[in-house]
Amino acid sequence: MVAGARYSSPFRLYGLAALLASSLGALLFGLLLSWSALLSWLVSVNAVAFLFYGLDKRRAQTGGRRVPENVLWGIVLLGGGLGGLCGMLLFRHKTRKGSFQFVFWTIVLVEVVAACAWLLMR
Repeated sequence: MVAGARYSSPFRLYGLAALLASSLGALLFGLLLSWSALLSWLVSVNAVAFLFYGLDKRRAQTGGRRVPENVLWGIVLLGGGLGGLCGMLLFRHKTRKGSFQFVFWTIVLVEVVAACAWLLMR
């Protein structure tokens, strides 16, 4: 294996970038604004989701290296559903692809049900 080759896959590259950006953003929000860890994470991961949907739309238009759908779904799975939805609507990206929409909304539905269950059990 060539040095650095393990980070050459788009999934690893964008996945690591999204996780790093979300974590750094959450840390900064928490430290600078004294927000709770949950609020800091949710604001950060939703901002990253929005930016990654915009980046993927731009790359689709210019022929650049695309953000894999698994990465976009992964960001949503980590709590970035609102940012992903806003990115889809504003950039008009991935709105007609039924298979993408099905997975996106399934993730959002599972998260909403889990959050409601957690709140009811408290």
